Amino acid sequence: MIVVLGGNEFVDCENILAASGEPLLSIHSAPLSITFRTPKAWSQSPAVTIVANEVTPSQDGVHVVRDATSVSVVLRGFPMLVAIGEGQDRVLLRLDLRPLGMNVFDDAEGLHIGGNSFRGNRISNAATAISLG
Repeated sequence: MIVVLGGNEFVDCENILAASGEPLLSIHSAPLSITFRTPKAWSQSPAVTIVANEVTPSQDGVHVVRDATSVSVVLRGFPMLVAIGEGQDRVLLRLDLRPLGMNVFDDAEGLHIGGNSFRGNRISNAATAISLG
C-alpha cells in the first residue's frame, strides 16, 4: 500500500509516525482505516486514541466520519486527519496535528515537522517511517 502525504510516498510502512518510541499513526486499506494514539506520556491536552476508525474510549469532541472511500478524524470540529482511498492500494492523507500541540502538518509545500519541511521522498518497508522525539 502507498500512502501519499505532503508530496511524500510511504510504501508498505507499518507506522507513518511514531512519537516517544510509540506508534502514533497507522493507515490501512481494504477497508480504509486510521489508527492514531497520542503517546502515553503525553502531557498536552487532549489525549486521543482511535483504533481502526473507532474512538476508544469515547472522547469528548473527537469523532470519526467515514464513507466508502474516506475516513476523517475530527477534533472539536477541526478535520485533524483525512484519508481518501484511491483504489485498493493507494491512500491520500492530509493531517494537521497542531491542535494537539504537535507542530506536524502538511500543505502544498510538503510535510512540515517542527521547522523542517519534507517533499518528494519515498520511504519503503519501514516499521516506522518518521519518529518524533
